Amino acid sequence: MRQRILLCGIEDDPHLTGVAQAVEQLGHVAAIWNSRDPNLFQQIEIETPGPTTSAWDAIWVRHLPPLLPQGTAPHAHIPLGHLQKQRALRSFFMQWLLEQKSLGARVWPSLNEGSYDQHKGVQLRLANDVGLNTPRTFVVNRLADALQVSQDPAQELVAKPLIGGAPACLATPQTLESLLEKFGPVFVQQRVPGTACRVLWCLNQFLGAYRLPETNTIDWRTDPQVSSSTHPLWERITLPPDLHQKIAQLAESQCFELLGIDFMQQGDDFYFLEANPSPAWYDLAATEATRISHSFAELLSNTRTT
Repeated sequence: MRQRILLCGIEDDPHLTGVAQAVEQLGHVAAIWNSRDPNLFQQIEIETPGPTTSAWDAIWVRHLPPLLPQGTAPHAHIPLGHLQKQRALRSFFMQWLLEQKSLGARVWPSLNEGSYDQHKGVQLRLANDVGLNTPRTFVVNRLADALQVSQDPAQELVAKPLIGGAPACLATPQTLESLLEKFGPVFVQQRVPGTACRVLWCLNQFLGAYRLPETNTIDWRTDPQVSSSTHPLWERITLPPDLHQKIAQLAESQCFELLGIDFMQQGDDFYFLEANPSPAWYDLAATEATRISHSFAELLSNTRTT
């Protein structure tokens, strides 16, 4: 049966266009909505009593509407009324998704996770519970606590915002103060040297595991050779069977359907860093990116048989 698939996210995101193309190649209908466009909210309505079925068979929300009004500059003064309106619009969109789900649409991801809410501290605890290696980590919200943690001479520590938004950096008094001022709570974490790995996972299935060459930077995204390369450097790898099983347990414990899981590989050991419910795969080689988009399109359209 021909499926109607709606994809929501940032305009011109290759993940949306790639999956849309794959959906159409499977013989289904795909539409893309820009969740950053204020005019989006003119297209949807909630009516009671309303229709008995959804216009969509499946909806994938890669990015929710933003938390702040569009065009907001960093450190800008935003009138309270504008913030309240943006919050109401985001809530309106979430309620519309819940209505579509009640009308029979398959909504991805589950509405209890959302692409903004990674809960990284909980992820580390769950990863530790299923037997994954995890670096020693502190979550701090006060500069005095951050400075006390970072003075441990026995190990090199890195820092990064709890909500993401900036690469990891060496934990120094200057970087900790800056991160706390800009982002609020901060991860202070034992540094694990090695190679960055990404595992893509969807509905109890591996979509692929990849590894970057080892770099000399704290975060591979700050390595000019990697970040500016026009040729993807990710190498597809095979994971040990026991790591497969632990990742499956981790995904099940979080009720996630789609995940990009970050590891650092050190010899034969893999250290779990975080799991992103809105992962990237279009920085991989073109053939791999296309394959993953097709795999996800099959799952979205309920046509995958293996």
